[in-house]
Amino acid sequence: FTPKYGDAKYKINTGSDVTAKSTSTTYVRGGYSKTSHTLFFSDTVFHASSPYKNAGAYGTKYTTLAKILDACESEKKCIGFNYDGSKFQKTTSVKKTAAVGYVAYKKLEEEVEARGGPGTQRRKLEEEVERRGGNKRGRR
Repeated sequence: FTPKYGDAKYKINTGSDVTAKSTSTTYVRGGYSKTSHTLFFSDTVFHASSPYKNAGAYGTKYTTLAKILDACESEKKCIGFNYDGSKFQKTTSVKKTAAVGYVAYKKLEEEVEARGGPGTQRRKLEEEVERRGGNKRGRR
């Protein structure tokens, strides 16, 4: 069997970028795998999943993860953000839709205390030191 190129019905593409068009259907050999991970930043936990996009994107687009984490953590309205492969943008909704090339981050503030996130452990240690009479360096 020899494939025919240029047939109006099928086309073989190379590369890894997939774009959506309403006039055609794209099939990806091997498919896309769904991934997720957890990101701890200060006292905030973010759950990331791809290939998904949160609804309700708004505001400035950021170029670094550090900048979007600072911006989203300090703003009550921000309950997540999207990453499109080059820029990050805050979101007001965590309603996810499938979107190739995107990563959806959801803020999980309420889980930080329960999971004992990094900031929580530091506060507990400081409270314990204070309860015992302050920081007594040099004593073991």
